[in-house]
Amino acid sequence: MKQIKELLAKLKTADEKEQIKLLLEFSEKQKHQLENERKTNETLKESEEKYRLLAETMQDVVVRISTTGKLLYVSPSVTKFGGYIPDEEIGNHISKYFSKKTDLSRALKLLAEVVISKKSGNFEFLFKPKNRDPFPVEHTYVPLIKSGKVYAIQMVLRDITERKAIEKTLKANEESYRNIFDNNPLPLAEEDWSESKELLEQEKAKGITINKEYFDENPKFFNKCISAIKVIQVNQAILDLLKYKTSDDLINNISNLFIERTLETNKNELISIANDEFTFKEETELLDSEGNLITAIVQFKTIGNYKKVIFSVIDITERKKAEQSQKESEEKLKLFMNNLPGCVFIKNDKGKYIFLNRYFETIYGFDITKLIGKSDEEIWGKEKGLRYFDYDNKVKKNSKPILVEDKIEINGKKYNWLTSKFNLPNGYIAGVSFDISKQKVAEQALKESEEHYKLLFDLLPYGGEAVDTKGKIIDCSKNTAKMLGYEIDEIVGKHITKFIDEDTVKTFKQNFPKLLNGESLSLEASFVHKNGHKINVLRSAQPICNAENEVTGALIISTDITERKNVEEEL
Repeated sequence: MKQIKELLAKLKTADEKEQIKLLLEFSEKQKHQLENERKTNETLKESEEKYRLLAETMQDVVVRISTTGKLLYVSPSVTKFGGYIPDEEIGNHISKYFSKKTDLSRALKLLAEVVISKKSGNFEFLFKPKNRDPFPVEHTYVPLIKSGKVYAIQMVLRDITERKAIEKTLKANEESYRNIFDNNPLPLAEEDWSESKELLEQEKAKGITINKEYFDENPKFFNKCISAIKVIQVNQAILDLLKYKTSDDLINNISNLFIERTLETNKNELISIANDEFTFKEETELLDSEGNLITAIVQFKTIGNYKKVIFSVIDITERKKAEQSQKESEEKLKLFMNNLPGCVFIKNDKGKYIFLNRYFETIYGFDITKLIGKSDEEIWGKEKGLRYFDYDNKVKKNSKPILVEDKIEINGKKYNWLTSKFNLPNGYIAGVSFDISKQKVAEQALKESEEHYKLLFDLLPYGGEAVDTKGKIIDCSKNTAKMLGYEIDEIVGKHITKFIDEDTVKTFKQNFPKLLNGESLSLEASFVHKNGHKINVLRSAQPICNAENEVTGALIISTDITERKNVEEEL
């Protein structure tokens, strides 16, 4: 209207040509104005359409209410959300959807406040659906303002049942954690190291390497880092250990715990944090409230970040005293064993020699000082080292001593040892060895003789002979003598080739070296009977070895297959 009045005023004073120009300019302005209004209306319509589409497709419920609490609009998702039909709910008051009166009272009070304050916000309440049990929802609201006044309120309702269940579980877990923490027999503290971590990161950003030397050179910075550590809570076990009555009493006097060694541990803890490590463990010393020295293992583990660090203190004071007592006892034992005959040794739980008596020097010529700290493998080689390792494991599994026989060669001389091994405290192993070389020589000779006869006669009723490495028969079974038509004493002492045919002699010469190299053989051969006829046999031979795994001869078993060969020839 103002633009038209201005135009009329200009037309009164203008000539005809100027009037036409003014009318054309006005017309063009009106055209642009109408076009802008059209575009604005289209944009608004498109925006409203998108909003409506969003409201109708989202799972959350979009609601618009009047300032008196009546529904002006509700999105289609309310059907799935609460079982209501959108069109049927228009005009209903919001009180219909509240399950608890206290929630409704809060909502109505909030509605009145929003109309005045024009502020957005949210609150939770128990929603009452149509055909199922009430469930918790989160209600976010935004006042709609026109001409400076609230004319409606836009809301979004979201089902938070799952979130509430998670919150309930988290609360239960937190209560469980608190119960475990408070009643844990292990002395514990919960601390916040985040400020100390930030201080360390600031120094690192300057290119500074955080190490013990830096803390020693910058004691003020070290003290600042220690002071920045906040003790959030402690359990009863740590109060009992450090002899403080209350948590506040301990937290307020925590610096009284520290002595020089404790401060060194504090430096190592901060270095660990500076290196982004999440666990730490170290043996240290600290004082209780009465000034008593406690030797302890302190360790921490971060949960998530350095705002929550679980710190534990394991008292090992009595254990350290016991270790010192044990050390003194070991010194006495060492003095005693050094004066015993025979070889005596002690190995630690890592299998390293910590003691060898002087007898090792007498027998082997060892400089025993150079053997301390070495393993069996380092002294005797890999093969024996592994074998002795297995022996040690057997000792650890037995409460009683075990006896082990072994052979060792030193400077070309062979020794047979009988060793008694037994457990000592802390996983240590001790042993006493005696030289039984002469006894073993006699035992071995008897054993080899007994093995020859055992092998021969255990394999009866087949023929069997024992030969030495030259092929001479040193023993045979009765079946062999019967098969050949000789007496046993006519066979023993003779070379094996005396009783086989020429073809078998050739085979013998080709294969006997294999037998001496440790191979087992199975060949067909022909015996020659005393009266001259041939006997077809299947010969199975295996080497006989002594304790050093050296071939000392062979055992040959003969099975008569003459009848089988005759049948094969007939066929």
